[in-house]
Amino acid sequence: GYMHPKGFTETLKGARAAFDLGESFGFNLTLLDIGGGFPGNDNTAVTFREIAIAMAPVLDELFPPSVQLIGEPGRYFAAD
Repeated sequence: GYMHPKGFTETLKGARAAFDLGESFGFNLTLLDIGGGFPGNDNTAVTFREIAIAMAPVLDELFPPSVQLIGEPGRYFAAD
């Protein structure tokens, strides 16, 4: 439930650090769960579209195309 796209992009940087740590121990990480908390309507401080626009270039920069992305869009689907 971040109220600014930067919260989502900063979290991706933390995920990259976790990937790097795992790789330093010899793991080959191939799946990134970007979580949830995405707003389900446009009456919020930040919209899903704004989040997606902010996240896309950061994902491209930090993770290779071989990393599969999944998300948990519960609130996105359940919101009124």
